[in-house]
Amino acid sequence: MELAFDPAVKKNRWSEAIGGARFELATGRKLKRSSDEAYDFIDDKIGKFDLKGPLRDDRDGSKILINQERIDGLKESIVTAVQRDRKTVVADLLGIGPGEIKILKNSIKARLSTDDLKKLTYVE
Repeated sequence: MELAFDPAVKKNRWSEAIGGARFELATGRKLKRSSDEAYDFIDDKIGKFDLKGPLRDDRDGSKILINQERIDGLKESIVTAVQRDRKTVVADLLGIGPGEIKILKNSIKARLSTDDLKKLTYVE
């Protein structure tokens, strides 16, 4: 529950809770919610970061239809956060198929510099 509550909007964001929990499982590290509304979570190793994905219903975390438009939206959100906003980003790709993940990652890699790519972590 503590990963769900977003102090920036003062409500639960279930897709972020799922993404945060998946990050914790993947890394073995515990996250804290950021009080800085520009970021979602704080990790002891990478610091403050913005979570992009997973593509889930934010009201209850349930599955949604994942189509190319949503994948493209996720891609643009990731690139913008890293490139323009200069943020560290964790991208949760839950629900996206292996073929689409490969295309998504290659497309993002083509648009970001080597230094920018260092600020991006994927959870699959």
